[in-house]
Formats: sequence, structure tokens, C-alpha cells
Amino acid sequence: MSALNDDAIIIEYGDLYVGDDAGSAVNMGALRNIKFTSEPVTTVVNSDNRGEIIRKSRMPGKVEAELLEPGDADTLENIFKGLIVKSSNAASVVNNHPQVVASGAWSYNKFIPFEFQNGDGSAITPDSVTAGTNGALVSETDYFIGRDGDGTRGIFIKDSATVTTLSQTITIVFDYTPAASKVLTGGTNQTAVPRYIKIVAPSEDDSNTTREIVLESALATSPMLLAFVDVENAGDVGVMPVVFESRKGTAWSYTDEISVA
Repeated sequence: MSALNDDAIIIEYGDLYVGDDAGSAVNMGALRNIKFTSEPVTTVVNSDNRGEIIRKSRMPGKVEAELLEPGDADTLENIFKGLIVKSSNAASVVNNHPQVVASGAWSYNKFIPFEFQNGDGSAITPDSVTAGTNGALVSETDYFIGRDGDGTRGIFIKDSATVTTLSQTITIVFDYTPAASKVLTGGTNQTAVPRYIKIVAPSEDDSNTTREIVLESALATSPMLLAFVDVENAGDVGVMPVVFESRKGTAWSYTDEISVA
């Protein structure tokens, strides 16, 4: 026995789009278990003397999915727009950075890491190393440049004729070039920006024919989750479940171009 309507069987995968509006919504990439639900919510108000006086119902929309590419800062900023702030750091050289090592925080032949490293891991040569009491130190005579077991670069102060006491600060001035990066900042009081949410499920026979679900105005109600896993041991990648719920008084729509007969 066959189905009553083969086209009504949902066998398509779904892509998830998120943005400020239809024109700005972008694809959220690889995902699993995307679904849409709309459950009736009924409010009933009863009186003491006239029984039920109000009964109102609505069916808010909800979109859920498991994102497999949650490590992208642009994606996270898009989902939680308004609640987290994104900034960028260019890979530009920082000149004459002063690093002060306090008295008591160093000793002879003890590794002192540069507090900033070159983004490409290349060597750093200090512009100067100065002891608070003994003054300017000379490379190879009073200190030498080296690395620790993890490859971090820094210097070692030698027990030289110049360095006469441990009771002094050491100031290292150096240049470094950090790796380019994107930074997300959250935790402060912010206001969430409503998101436009769309699921697009293309037909297997014609990718231009789709089922489409739209939440016109929704907010993410799930937490931001960055799960770090060993893919070889776990057999999976870090997954971030995401939930969007339509705001009260806003509409959702389901447009079906596949089962139209």
C-alpha cells in the first residue's frame, strides 16, 4: 500500500538561515535534527461569579537545530545579536611593548616567557632588557633568549657580573605581531536584537522547489555552547543545540511548493 500523497512525505534536508531580515539572513552551515514546532498556548481567565470570561489561544513558532559549525564568531554574533559584541584584531605589529617582571617573580636561569608571542610562532628579539637596580642587560652576557618545553619564547637571566641582586624588577621591551583574531564579548546588560529565521528544504527532484518555514521575529532561547571534543575519541564534533522562539504577537509561515496537487 502506498502513501496517500507521496509529496506530503517530508524527506528533504533543511538549511537554516538567520539574520536581521529576509535580505540579510545567512546560512548557518552544517547542522542536524532541524525541526519546526508550533504548540497551542491557551490562556483562560475565570471569574468567581460568571465563570470563564476570557479564553485566548495562539500558536507561537519554534525552530530547533544542532549546529555543527558553532566555532565561527560571525555565526555566534548573528544568533545572539545584541547580547554579545564582536570585535576584530588585525595581525599588525605592536612596537615597544614593555613587560615588567616584579622582584621575586624571577630568578637566575628561570624561564621568563614573553607575555605576548608572535602569531606565526617566529622568534622575538627584545629591544632592551633592563634591571631596576643594575640597568641595561646585554644579550648572551646577562641573559639569553630561549624557549620552554611547549615552544613558548622568552628569556633566561644569567647570574652574571652585571646582575648583582634578585631584589629588582626586570623590564623587557619587545615588538610582536599577534595572530589576526575575532573576539566575542558578553556578560554585560544588553538587549537582544530580534532575528529573522528561515528553514529552506529543497526538493530532491528540483532544488528550486522548496518547503520553507519563516519566523518573522524570533529570539534565541538556548545557551551559547562551545563543546570541545576529541573527534577521534568521541566520533563526533562539538555540537551546539540552538532554539529560536517567535516573539509574542509576531507571525510565522509555512510555504509548501512540493505538495501542491
